[in-house]
Parts: sequence; C-alpha cells; structure tokens
Amino acid sequence: MTYTPDKVTRLVRDALQSLDADGITPNVSIAKDPWNVLELLMDAPRGVRLVVHWAGDEAMGDEPAAPLITQRVEVIIAYALGLRAGVDATLAENTNRPSLLRLVSLVRGRILGMVFTAPDASEGLFRYRGCTPLETPEGVPLAAYRMQFDLNTNMPDIESVEV
Repeated sequence: MTYTPDKVTRLVRDALQSLDADGITPNVSIAKDPWNVLELLMDAPRGVRLVVHWAGDEAMGDEPAAPLITQRVEVIIAYALGLRAGVDATLAENTNRPSLLRLVSLVRGRILGMVFTAPDASEGLFRYRGCTPLETPEGVPLAAYRMQFDLNTNMPDIESVEV
C-alpha cells in the first residue's frame, strides 16, 4: 500500500469518525484547501467539528533510490462554546459536556495512536508538530485549534516515461 495524500487523509478521517469524545460523536470532514477549512467550520456551528487537511509535503534528502517525503496533515477542531455564566467555562472546565481543551487532547491522542503498518511508512507513526489557536484571515479568534502532524512515507512508485 502506498500512503498517497488522499489515502492518508481518509485514514485520519476514519480514525476520527470513530472517536467517542465523552459521549459526543464529532462531525468529520476533509478540506480541499486551506480556505475550505474555514468554510467547513462556518457551515455547522453546532457540536464538535473536525476538519482534516492535507497541508502538503516536502522531500527528505536527495537520494533518488530512496525517495522519502514528509507529509503534513492538519486537524482542526472546533466546538461552539455556547452561552455560559462563566465566559471560559466550556473552554477548560467540565460542565455537562466535554471542554474544548479536553477534546483537543482526545483528538491528539487518537492521531498519535495511529500505526501505519505498510512498509511505505518509514516510521509508522505520526509526529506531533504542535497546536495553535485558529483565527479568521481578519484576525478574529475562533473557538478552534489547529493541530499539525507529520508522517514520513515513501513517494508513490514513479513510472518512467521516455521523452
């Protein structure tokens, strides 16, 4: 099996769809581009929204006999905080639903727990690159976080074409 970008994003989506976030099943989507992430987040403000975005790749070294790449995957988590007596209560505290920061931890754990068994994944695990708050292009903060992960894989087989 070759871990192409479409395959990696589908595997992440599937792993997140089966996540039970303290009794809440998230709505999981794959974004077609960085702007689509924001469109998807605005589309369904209720419940937990997870957006998987393949954020590109980069070559690992210059060895043509072992063409390795690092694929970058982002998972954006959003959860409408709702109206509460305490402004930040649904951000960090346990109320009648899991807090947004608890959901960040659950999603991070699920992604880092994924094991890629095919030989095309050189390490077989995602590496965690960090988590940052998400803002609109105008700088307005959202009740959302962007987590970044890397996965080292082989490039898909390249077919030679004589020219």
